[in-house]
Amino acid sequence: MSYPPFFKAAVQKLQEAGIESPQREARLLLAHALQSNADRLMWDMPPCLPDSLGERFNTYLAQRCQQQPLSRILGRREFYGHTFHINEHTLDPRPDSETLIEAIRGAYPDSQQPLTFLDFGTGSGCLVLTLLKCYPAARGIGVDKSHAALKIAQKNASALGVASRVHFICASWDTGLDTPHFPVDVILSNPPYIPLSDAPNLAKGVRAYDPPLALYGGADGLACYRALMAIFGKFPGRPPIFLEVGYDQAPAVIELGKAHGYHNAGIHKDLQGHHRVVALT
Repeated sequence: MSYPPFFKAAVQKLQEAGIESPQREARLLLAHALQSNADRLMWDMPPCLPDSLGERFNTYLAQRCQQQPLSRILGRREFYGHTFHINEHTLDPRPDSETLIEAIRGAYPDSQQPLTFLDFGTGSGCLVLTLLKCYPAARGIGVDKSHAALKIAQKNASALGVASRVHFICASWDTGLDTPHFPVDVILSNPPYIPLSDAPNLAKGVRAYDPPLALYGGADGLACYRALMAIFGKFPGRPPIFLEVGYDQAPAVIELGKAHGYHNAGIHKDLQGHHRVVALT
């Protein structure tokens, strides 16, 4: 089809800004401005935009040209085949974290098991809610110290139809759950693990738009693992643990686990071949 001039100009702006798929992203941004379906715009695009919609579309274009992630502008991200709402208080889910889902599914191949998952630092809820979609008889608990993040997690739970099987707790994991008394089958977490010294090297889309609370794990990136290890053993039955880690942190996290009586049950690689998930028992 022949695109209208305003759309061609938008594609050119994105292309000049170095956006890899300018036509696709221009269509997604236009759909967001129109509150319409992006696929429909492939064959039914308006020839021009009213002033108010044009301003909104141009605002989104400017944000994207300044390297604001598309998911941040749209307020949603696809993860493991599901759509998750995100906001400025939640980490933007990334494909690397799908490795954690795959690791758990590999360890528990029976999807009908009535497992209870506990997700530390749940953010948007993408991990625990995805697991509830994979295990229809399971229940989940998501812990996060950000009330604003948990509001988004609850919204996602409702949108995915699993709200009745998940409970969210607003607490700092090293204090709010200091003496856990409820049974859990699997503990999982994607904690902040980026060393503070690496902050200047992060891509602008991460450094400027992901919440620092969800990114940085202290001077060496391991502060949150130390806090988590201190409480893992307090859970009845000492359930297995699945942790997302930085590409070079697996050995250090395994040693932290050993110091608290845990054994390495496997290291799982992401699609790029990096050690991304450590399993401990």
